[in-house]
Amino acid sequence: MFILKKPAPEGAPTHRTVIRTGAQQYGILIVLVAILIVLLALRPEVLSLENIYNVIRRFTVLGILAVGMTFVIASGGIDLSVGSILAFTGVLVSIMMNRFHLPALFSTIAALSAAFALGAANGFLSSQLKYRSFIVTLGSMYIIRGVTLMLTDGVAVWPLPDAFVRINDLAIGTIPLVTFLLVLVYFAAHFILTKTYFGRQVFAIGENHVLARISGVHVDLVVVVTLGISGLLAGFAGVITAASLISGQPMVGQRYELEAIAACVVGGASLSGGRGSMWSTLAGVLVLSVLRNAFGFLGVSSYLQMMAIGTIVIGSLAIDNLRK
Repeated sequence: MFILKKPAPEGAPTHRTVIRTGAQQYGILIVLVAILIVLLALRPEVLSLENIYNVIRRFTVLGILAVGMTFVIASGGIDLSVGSILAFTGVLVSIMMNRFHLPALFSTIAALSAAFALGAANGFLSSQLKYRSFIVTLGSMYIIRGVTLMLTDGVAVWPLPDAFVRINDLAIGTIPLVTFLLVLVYFAAHFILTKTYFGRQVFAIGENHVLARISGVHVDLVVVVTLGISGLLAGFAGVITAASLISGQPMVGQRYELEAIAACVVGGASLSGGRGSMWSTLAGVLVLSVLRNAFGFLGVSSYLQMMAIGTIVIGSLAIDNLRK
C-alpha cells in the first residue's frame, strides 16, 4: 500500500531547509550550551564567582577586538595589526602618565586617537596601494610592535596612577564598568552595521567591491573608516589591558589578532566578506573564552589548546564553504 504525501506548496520551506537555517542561526549557541553542560558535569566549580570573573576579564578584551574585526571582515578584509596596536596604545598611555605626568583622561584620549590614526593609516595604504588589507596589516603589525619595543627598550612601563588603575574596580551595580562598556560597544556596532548607510556600504564592498564602486560607494573611504574603527577598538582594549596589568607591557597582545579572527569565523562571518553579525561574533567570543577556561580546568596543555582552537576554526571555514 502506497501513501501519497501532499507536495509542499511552491516556495514553502522544507524540513531540511528549516533545519539548515536553524543550524546556521543558532548552531553557535547550541555549541556553547553543550560546552557548558559538559564542563559543569566534569567540574561544577566552574560556576564559582572567581572563575566567572576570570572568564569575563578575558572575554572583555577579546570581545572588543572582535567587534572591530567584524567590521573589517564584513568588508572583505583582515586586520592583523590589532594585537600590536593594543600593545602600542597600552604603552603610549602609560608613558604619558608615568614619564610626563599627564592626566589620565587626556592620556587615554590621546592614545585612543593614535590608535585610530594607525588603523586609518592601514586603510589608506591598503586603498592607495591596491593591496589587500591582509598584506598591509601584516607589515604594520611588525612595524608597530617594533616601535613599541623601541619606546620601552622591551621593559614594562610602571607604576601607573591610581585614578587610571581603578578603571577595573569601577562597577555599575554588580556589573563591572568595562563589561558594561563592552555591551554598549556591541549595541552601537550592531546599529551601525545593520541600520545605517555606512553599514550597507560595508557589506556591499564585502560582496563585490567592483560593483560597489560602480554603484557609487566610496570604497576607499569605507576601507579607511573600517580599519580606523578596528584600530580604535584595539586601542580601547589596550587601555583596559594596561589598567588591568597596572603597567604598559610592550609584548602583550601577541596572537590576539588570530583569536579575534577565530571568534568572528566561529560566529559565522565569511572571510570572503559580505556577511557578519555582531551578536554572532559575541557568541563566537563566548565559545572561545569558555573553551579556554574549560581547557584550564581540565588541565589540557597549551599545545593541545592551540590545536583544538585551530581545528574549530578550520571546521567553521568548512561549514562556511558548504553553506555557500
